[in-house]
Amino acid sequence: MEMIVATLDDMPELLELQRKAYAPAFGSLDWTDESPLDETLEHLCQEFRRCTIYKVQNAEGQIIGSIRGNVADGSLWMGRMMVHPDYQGQGIGRYMFYEIQRLMPHRRAWFWACLQMSATYNFYLRQGFKPTGILNENPKLTWIYMEKK
Repeated sequence: MEMIVATLDDMPELLELQRKAYAPAFGSLDWTDESPLDETLEHLCQEFRRCTIYKVQNAEGQIIGSIRGNVADGSLWMGRMMVHPDYQGQGIGRYMFYEIQRLMPHRRAWFWACLQMSATYNFYLRQGFKPTGILNENPKLTWIYMEKK
């Protein structure tokens, strides 16, 4: 498995992957009005210009995983980690999470996680990330800022 930088040509396939990857979790939380599900191709292309978007492909070249990152002032922001539903549970997300930290040198890493997605949230805690703040965007969901120095 190899994680490489996505290209602008990958954006339509990444947008499709994003919808497939996030829809089951968001549906189970009755959360259907959030940006991973309604992000446009135009917005994703703007993100492409602001941060590095990585991809993981299967043997046939289909994109099966992705994560975004940006380093500013020694601080790595990570976001939109996603794995195709057919490939979840195979360690791809864990691989991308470690690999982005290796590929993008930093002194501090941060992101935000949904408390109601307990398996993911607990994974981050086990990796040494600590909650540093709370942001409520939706009355049903609690977003936690997480950081590791």
